[in-house]
Amino acid sequence: MGMSPEETANQVYQSALGGVDLCKDDEMCSELENCSFDARLEAVLRALEKAERETGHKTLYMVEHHG
Repeated sequence: MGMSPEETANQVYQSALGGVDLCKDDEMCSELENCSFDARLEAVLRALEKAERETGHKTLYMVEHHG
């Protein structure tokens, strides 16, 4: 909590590079003032695509939106 979309995406990216199979977005953070759902989703998906290109490993992203 409290991270921007870019910070969240970087954390997921680093985790994906480390080989995790799954990242789960906290359902309590679906729409925050400093980190909107749409901006976070777009940033994380870009980060995961980059990590997959670099590693060949696909990391799943579980996300729930209460909007």
